[in-house]
Amino acid sequence: MFIHSQRLKTRVAVVLLLLPISFLGWLAFKLLSAAALQRMAMVGWFVTGLLVLTVATLLWACVLLWRGEGSPEPALPDPKKWTEPNSIKRSTRIQHGLASCALLAYAVYSIWIDDFFIPAKRGGGTHLHGLSAWLMFGAACCAVVNMVSVVIDHYDRRNNELTYAHVAAATQWLGWTFFLAALVKNFFA
Repeated sequence: MFIHSQRLKTRVAVVLLLLPISFLGWLAFKLLSAAALQRMAMVGWFVTGLLVLTVATLLWACVLLWRGEGSPEPALPDPKKWTEPNSIKRSTRIQHGLASCALLAYAVYSIWIDDFFIPAKRGGGTHLHGLSAWLMFGAACCAVVNMVSVVIDHYDRRNNELTYAHVAAATQWLGWTFFLAALVKNFFA
């Protein structure tokens, strides 16, 4: 399935890498404008040239990463070689169960009061309200589904480990998408 593809993950990373590269390119373009060139000293020429060289190198690296044909695909469970159901340690099941309950309770409470707080190091943090809080609630729900699927996989005795691998990958992709969307929405609000 596409969500397990290392090539797709690399391409997403390239697209995310292009955002700061485009800012550096814009900065280099501003520095190379006609008015800036007239008042620029030798040091300014050197810095601008270094900036243009950095942007060109990063763009070339993005092209090479984008075309990367030799990326290994992940080893997914082979249903033909299935011998017994997955066995997840009891401590892992308990941790996932408790963490998913706590996260779901916090997410529901945060939506209830319309203040989703994301703590940070050294006492800081971010408060999300409105649409940003709902997007973060979606990310939390994806994390809960991901953790609960590990617990359910232990008790499911059928030969469907590949399905759980797809659920895990899909909830990770969707959860991180919701998480980044919430932070971007909060940043531009």
